[in-house]
Amino acid sequence: QPSTGLVLNELQADNQTTLADEAGEHDDWLELHNRGSAPVGLSGWFLGPDGQDPWRYALPDVVLAPGGHYLVWCDRDPEQGANHADFKLGRGGDEVRLSTREATHDVVLFAALATDSSHARLPDGGEAWFACDSPTPGEANRCVGVPVPSVTSAATSLPSPTATLPNPPATHWIAWLPMLHRR
Repeated sequence: QPSTGLVLNELQADNQTTLADEAGEHDDWLELHNRGSAPVGLSGWFLGPDGQDPWRYALPDVVLAPGGHYLVWCDRDPEQGANHADFKLGRGGDEVRLSTREATHDVVLFAALATDSSHARLPDGGEAWFACDSPTPGEANRCVGVPVPSVTSAATSLPSPTATLPNPPATHWIAWLPMLHRR
């Protein structure tokens, strides 16, 4: 039985100056967090850009300690290392899923964010998501501001590798996302 302590915790879809990867590139990234009390092995876990492709990127065989963070570059450069996924995050808003072969354990839908801002849970692993002007990749999230709607879901059964995952609950929030970021 997979641990449910592992969650999507922070992401950045328009990284211009926040953090460069080992190749010196400022790429999209997302952070996983173990909010549980036991270590979680990432082998057997996947990230996907949507319900049509939930197993796009297999996480490496790394153990994440309780309270730990793991950074994944979403840059379509898997040849750069095990923590480089072969998909990008959409600057205008997007979806990311954290799954095993058996279930989807976490989903986040996010709207467009300002350059070098992130979308982060506060507190780490919490339910509320915030637009964050001071991203903290690989560290505890320290944002202040107004929560922004996002959709997360509990485990969803996946009957076969070709199955289409159902839409996450409360998809009516998607219509609100673009309106929240008009200025």
